[in-house]
This record gives sequence, C-alpha cells and structure tokens, in this order.
Amino acid sequence: MDGALITSSSSPSSSTTATTGRWTYDVFLSFHGEDTRNNFVDHLYAALDRAGIYTFKDDKKLQRGESIPLELKKAIQESMVAVVVFSRNYANSSWCLEELVKIMECLDLIGQKVLPVFYDVEPSDVRGQKRSFHSAFEQHEVSSKDNLEKVKIWREALVTAANLSGWDVPKTANGHEAECIKQIVRDILSYTESCPVEELIGIKSRVEHVKALLSKKGDDVCMIGIWGMGGIGKTTIARAVYRQIWKEFEGSSFLEDARENGSDKKGLRKLQEKLLSEILMDKDFKVKDCDDGICQIQRRLARKKVLIVLDDVDNFKLLEFLVGAYERFGPGSRIIITTRDEHLLSYAQEKYTPQLLLETEATRLFSRYAFKANLPPKAYEEVSGVVVRHTGHLPLALKVLGSHFCGRNLEFWKSALNVLARIPHKEINGILKLSFDGLNIHEQKILLLVACFFKGRTINEVTRILDSLCLEAKSGIKVLIEKSLLTISYYGALGMHDLIEEMGRCIVLKCNPNNMVWVAEEIKEVMTTTTRLETVEVIVDTEGTTSFSAELRWIQWRGYPFESLRITRGSMPNLVGLEITGGYVEQLQIDKKVILTNLKYINLPASSITSFPDVSGLPNLERLILLDSEQLVEVHESVFLHERIIHLDLRGCHNLEIPPPCIRMKSLRYLCLRDCRSLERFPEISKETGSLSVLDICEKLCIQGLTPLSCLRILHLDGNNIEDDDFPRDLYNTWPSLEELDLTWNPINFVPTSISQLSHLKYLDLSHCENLKELRQLPSLIQILIANHCTSLENIEDFSHNYKWLFQITLSFCPKLKNERKSLLKKSFVQKCAAVKHRLSIIVPGSNIPSWLSKQCLGNTIDLNLPQNQFTNMIGLTICCIFGPPAHNDLYAKLYIKLKPSSKEKLTQLRPAHHPQGLHHVWIGYIPVDFLGHVLCHGSEYDDLILRFYTRRSILECGICVVYKDDIKSMTAGIGSWIPDYDEGVWLNMQSDGISYGRYLPAFYDQSEKTRHSNTIAVLYTGLSE
Repeated sequence: MDGALITSSSSPSSSTTATTGRWTYDVFLSFHGEDTRNNFVDHLYAALDRAGIYTFKDDKKLQRGESIPLELKKAIQESMVAVVVFSRNYANSSWCLEELVKIMECLDLIGQKVLPVFYDVEPSDVRGQKRSFHSAFEQHEVSSKDNLEKVKIWREALVTAANLSGWDVPKTANGHEAECIKQIVRDILSYTESCPVEELIGIKSRVEHVKALLSKKGDDVCMIGIWGMGGIGKTTIARAVYRQIWKEFEGSSFLEDARENGSDKKGLRKLQEKLLSEILMDKDFKVKDCDDGICQIQRRLARKKVLIVLDDVDNFKLLEFLVGAYERFGPGSRIIITTRDEHLLSYAQEKYTPQLLLETEATRLFSRYAFKANLPPKAYEEVSGVVVRHTGHLPLALKVLGSHFCGRNLEFWKSALNVLARIPHKEINGILKLSFDGLNIHEQKILLLVACFFKGRTINEVTRILDSLCLEAKSGIKVLIEKSLLTISYYGALGMHDLIEEMGRCIVLKCNPNNMVWVAEEIKEVMTTTTRLETVEVIVDTEGTTSFSAELRWIQWRGYPFESLRITRGSMPNLVGLEITGGYVEQLQIDKKVILTNLKYINLPASSITSFPDVSGLPNLERLILLDSEQLVEVHESVFLHERIIHLDLRGCHNLEIPPPCIRMKSLRYLCLRDCRSLERFPEISKETGSLSVLDICEKLCIQGLTPLSCLRILHLDGNNIEDDDFPRDLYNTWPSLEELDLTWNPINFVPTSISQLSHLKYLDLSHCENLKELRQLPSLIQILIANHCTSLENIEDFSHNYKWLFQITLSFCPKLKNERKSLLKKSFVQKCAAVKHRLSIIVPGSNIPSWLSKQCLGNTIDLNLPQNQFTNMIGLTICCIFGPPAHNDLYAKLYIKLKPSSKEKLTQLRPAHHPQGLHHVWIGYIPVDFLGHVLCHGSEYDDLILRFYTRRSILECGICVVYKDDIKSMTAGIGSWIPDYDEGVWLNMQSDGISYGRYLPAFYDQSEKTRHSNTIAVLYTGLSE
C-alpha cells in the first residue's frame, strides 16, 4: 500500500457517530493500493469522510515483504470496524496479508467488527485461494519457504474473512458502485452507534410505542412529538428510536440540543448546515443564511425519504427554519420532535408522553450509576430506597445522584441525604430550571405559588386564589401544563413532580423570601417583624397571630386560636379569600361600615359560630362555605338575597333553624342544605335564581312546588319520602338540563315514564327504593344506573339494546330480579363498550361465569399468557368473578394486575368502590388498555398477566378474556364517534363551575404508585360506596 499516513479530516469530536473512549477510529481501511487506490477505495473513503466517519487509511508505499510497523498495528487495534477490500492483487501483498492477520486477531480478542468487500473478485476465489489468489500463494510459498507457517496463517485469515458477511460489489445494487458505497457507509454508521437499546433500562417498551406511532401514516410525511418534563428521558428515547430505524430512510439527521444550538440566527444556520450535511453525507455543506437554508432543505430533500430528529425544541422558530411545511420532504419521511412544551406540537399528528420509571426500573438505573450493578448491596438497600423515592423516579435525577453517591461510604450517604432534604442538587435543579427560565413573569409566579402552597388543591380553588393576586390563572396554568411543569389529576387536583416543587421553593427562598411564607416558624417571625409583614401577599398554615398586613390577599389559617374574628373598617382592604379551619372561632364580626370589595371567598368549615353576619358590605362575595358548623342557628337574610354568590354550602349545619322565606340569588349555581335537620321547611326558590345548577337537599322538600329550573344539572332528592304521584308530569320542562338524579331511600313503586324525556340524564341512583318493582323506559343517553338494595325489584328492561352508552349497572342485593339480568352478561354488550373505548362494570345477583369468557377457573386467581405478536392488536380485557356471601360487614374486594417477566414482578392494585352484601353476585367488567395507564404501557416486555381478587368473603370463580380489534369490527358500524364522558366530563364540569361536590367515585384506583402516576386513577367503575 502506498503513500503517507492519512486519516479522515473529521475529528472524533465532530464525528456523527460519537466515537467512544475505547476506540480511536471508527474505521480501518485495508486494501491493495494499485488495484483500488484511485477508484473504489478513493470513493469509499470520500463517502466515509463526508458522513463524518473517522477513518484510518494507510497509503504508504513500502517494499513488498516488509513487516507492518507498530503504528499500523496500533491503528488496527484501536478501530471499531475494519473494512477489508479484497481485489485481484490483494494476496500479492504480504503487507495486506499481515494487516489481515492482525485484523482477524482483533476480531477474536476484542470483538472488532470486520466487513469484507469483494471488489472485482469472487468470494469463493478468496475463500479457496483460486485464480489470482492461487498464483499469489504459489509465489509466497517459494519466497517464504523457510517460514511456511506464516503462509498457513495467511491462508487461514483469508478463509475466515471470506466467510464473514460483507458486500460482493458486482452483485450489490445491480453492480452500481456508487449505490453500493452508500449501503456500506450506512451499515458502518449503524455499527459505530454505541449502546444498544437492550442496555438502556426501561427503554424497550417506550421505543416500541414511538415506533408504532411512526408506522401509522404509511407514505405520508409524519411528525410526532415526544413531550415531557426535563430529565424524563425524551432524548434517550428519540435517540434509541433513531438508531433502530434510520437505515430505512434515504437520509437521516439527529439535531441534538436544538434549544441551545439554535438560540440565534448563526446557530440556526449551523443547524441547517448540519441537517443537510448529515442527510446528504457531505460534511462541508454550507448555506448563505437562514433563508437560503430553508430553500436548500426544500430543494435538496423534497424527493428524499428522510428521518429527522429535532431534540429539545423550545420555540416555533426552530421548527420553521428546520422542518417547516411537510412538502419540504419526500413521501414516507418522519420527523421526531422532543420538547418540554406541548404547545409546540400543535402540528404533530401524534404525541407521546413518557411515563416516569417504575420502581424496579428506577432502582436498577440508580444502582447502575451508584454501584455499577443492577441492585444495591444489602447494607445500602435502605438508603438507596430513600434516594430513589427522593428522585420521584426521574431518570436524570437517578443518574446524577447515582454518580454523586458512587464509591461513598454509609456515613457520607446519610449526611448527604440530610442536605438533599433541604437543598436541591445543583445539576438537577439547573436542568429543571431551564423550563422555569422560559416562562413569563406571571407564569413563573403561578408555578412558585403552586410549589409553595397549592400542590394537591383543586384547580378551581387555585384559580380563585391566583385571580385574586391579579394573575391570569387559566391561561397560566394551561401553559404550565403544556410545558410539563404542572399536572391535573382525575379529580382536578393540581400536581407537580417533587423535584419541581423543590426547585420552586428553592427559588422563592433565594429570591423572594418575604413574599410567600409557609413554614410555621417563619410565619411567627413575619407577624412580629413589620418590615417583612409589609411584603407578604399570601399566608398559609398560620398557627396564631393578632394583626395582619394591609397587603394580604389570602389567609388560610389552620388552628385559629381565638374565639372571635373581627373585620374592622380599613383592615385588610385587599383581602380576597378567608379560610379558617380547625379552630375555635365562635363569633365572626363584620363592622357595619366595612366595605370589602375584593373579598370573594369565605370558608369556615366545622366552626363554632352561632350566627353568620350581614354580608351587605361584601358586594363581590362569590363563595360561602359553612359546612358542618353544628352550632350555627341563623344565617343573615342578606346571604339569601346576595346577587353575586354562586356557591352556598350549609350542609351538616344541624341546628340551623331560621330559613329565609325565599331564596333570591340570581348568580347562585350551587346550593347544599343536606343534613340541616332542624329546618322546619324548605324555602321557596324564586325565578330569579335561574342559574342554579346543583341542588342537594334531603328531607322536607316538596318537589311538586319546586320552581322549574332550566339550568339544573344535578338534583339529589334522597330520603324525601317521594311517592309515585309526587313527580311533575312534565319532567322535561321542569328540569330540561338534568344530568344526575338521586332518588335513593324513597318509597316509589315505579320510575315515572316521563323520565325518558330527560334527554341529558346520564346518572340515575335508585338505591334503597324498597318498593320499586320494575325499571323501564329510561333516557336513551343514560350512562350510569344504580339500584342497590331494591328488594322488590323484579323486572328490568333489556339494557343491551337501546342504551348504547350505558357502561355501569349495579343491581346488588336485588333478590327478586328475574331472568332479564342475563341480557346484561352477553358478549355483545361487552363488545359494544369495547367498540367505543369506554369502560363497563355490571354487578347483578348470580352464581355463574358467562360461558363466552375464554379462560375460567375456580378460586380468586387466574393467569393469562399474552402473545407477543398480538399485543398491539389488544384493545382491552374482560374480567369476571363470582362473590360469595359475606362473613361480616367490613367488606372490600381488590383486583391485582401483575405483569410478570422472568426477572421481575410489578404489582398494581385496583380497588372496587361498591361491595354487594348477601347472596352470590356476578361482577363483570371491561377495561380498555388505555385506562390501565402505566401498567400495560410496558406490556411488550412481559409474558404473563395475573389477575387476583381479594376479599374477606369467598370468591368462588373468576374469568378473563382478551378483546382484540378483530373482535369488534362488526360492532363499530353505526356507532357514532361521541364517547361518553359522564364519569370524567361531568365531574370536571362541576369543577369548572366551582363545584367540588359529587358522590360518584371511581370504582378502582391504583395503589401501587398513586402519588406518582395521575393517569392510573380510576380505570373501572363498579358502583358507589354505601
């Protein structure tokens, strides 16, 4: 081989393959210079160079027979891949043969990848030393007759190399050398990629999920977004997907850290150049400016099928200048965006949000960095568990803290844990703070307030408080959710990751320690320090004080230590919310001349006050909550004439005696007088109270005299001694908007036929109507029907035909119920629910598992094998069990779902909310895969699914059946696209109206990770708690 030692001009740092520390070079080229130097090898080297593959090419001219120098042997040994180009005269060179022997040694000893290329020579000629190779070895045997062992080694090396998988150039790409070189370069790129997916903990199922999304769109150009909080593994997933599929495209580019690298026009231009260079395999590609870059991308890539990954995108400009309109790329192209901001994915066809790691995965990842093993040593198990819990299973935090603790003794661990409890780790905090720095000042303040005070409180409640601080709460919270900084639980509670909460509190303590105070000791200091008191806007969890700052907007005071609270003229003029809980206040005084125009919210639950004062001086009061104030006797008449109150809750005020003659509150939407036992009559509701949406009252209500209420959505009439003739004849014109009706504990014999007129009714509870004989002619859109303990119930309609949105039916302890109940257990009824992706739960008296369930067994446990090739076709599970009579009254039933691979086991526990008493009961439920949350998102990693029912009474039998897409094809015809949302939507509507009251509960909740995964709450309904 001839010429001076040269390598590709690409350096390891600039190489797209990111050469690891183990290898100095990506590729070592072995070739015969006279045969290929000025043609094939020259073109191959240029293509490798353009692709940024760091290549060693030896072009020295040395005399035949000289031994290869140590420098060359070292280069071979330090190359990840060796490409051997066999040509006619390759075996003539003892130099080439010595190189080959060294390459074969590296193949055996260090696992070097060896790729043979057969240029103008047959592989069989190399393998059998025929034709030109035969002639060459005849000469070697003559010239090396004193060292024939060396010749034998050369022959063996040729045989071994020729048997390896490689490229026969004349037979590759129909003999087109240029296309063959492209294939070689692409394959080499794949070999030089490091870290296989299998080595990345928890990555396999996530990668498969993204690949499934990418495969949906066929030849269309498709953009998908991977969206989530910082450090959750978005880049890792995108990179793993990229490494697996890039060879399916004509060109590909992974643009890492777009946020940082594209922060200005110069950076954007460089990203455009990198995109074009990687896809066109031309590392020197240049563009004049950003506009020229857009033109070049569209002109050069419009007919190419490309794969592009834009990592860590934080603004629309990056998308505009790099990917823009879909017509810039050829058919079948795929674009993957990773971002912390969901809003940037408005044009993406698909979105994927990675879940936090499971506990076992988190422990393995932490242990790999802390102990270089999959599990912590015995002595470190407890402290490791503390660290893993502190990270909230966030991959970034697990890696950083694992490295931080690596090699440290137990004393260091314990000391460091005490520090971590007070001060966030700098590196983790810095990465999370990038999201905070990208917010505007109002969004930042909202995030800090939630972190300090309002995590876990309802979005309604927090919105009221934030609006009182002149913050645009709704839009701000929406932005924070889009940026993965806040979450909303199933019940509308605001949440955030523990490390984001920690970051927020750290920012407050560092920058604005006087504005927000939540620690009891600091509150005491604030109240005694005038200079600090003047800056306070919010006080939460106060334990005792006698004076307040005029700047105070909101007070939440637990354990109020005084017997009276007096609001005088000029005090707290900016106060918006007053909440006193768990105290001893017996008297609330509002001076006559006091005008508090900002006060909107008063919450005095379980107080000892005997009367509530005149609220004429509170013109903007919107919410008054006095629930469980058992000593309350009188509420001032001005409350019931107030024009701005929308929410009045007096439930549990047992001694309230003096009702107003009339309720005339034109803004009132929610009224609760439940359990006001001393009320002698229910007040008249005037027509002016036309906005009333929720009315909850038990006893002493004559529904015949109830004013028609056009906006009423929820009506609870339980225990009102209602009989058949008491219902209005025209229910539709009386309550046309009604969605929920509770008639429990009433002596009715029949449900009035006019109830079918209530076209919006979705929830009906008739439990404990012991005279009820039949159930027929219900509203067509009914979704939830409950009739427990209807001991006279004999006949029910066949609900499987006319009620396609009915998904929860609970008829427990109805001993006279006849054969119509069998219609509820039909396979077609379950398939109908599967077709529209909603849950199903049925409880009826019975003692037999339906025969169509594919797998049944005695007892409480059943094991189901999940075929790997059918997992993506699976849409849900049908489960069933037979409950026996109870041994005592304290009943509960649990459903465990275990996904059990060969090496680990993960438990998820689900609990039903209703437990029928007495008799044998059949419970059958359908669970869509979507509602199993994180449990089955890892399903492709598992072989078995185990269901286990637990109860303090006997479970006689259980069954299970997997529902596949093919099972419901015939069911989807004629079914509309509307999916019932009463179980979620009505609850959320109530929340958005400022109403937090509701009796319907999710039948199941996930106990394994309930503080970590809000999306696993409520996967099935089985009825209401007693």
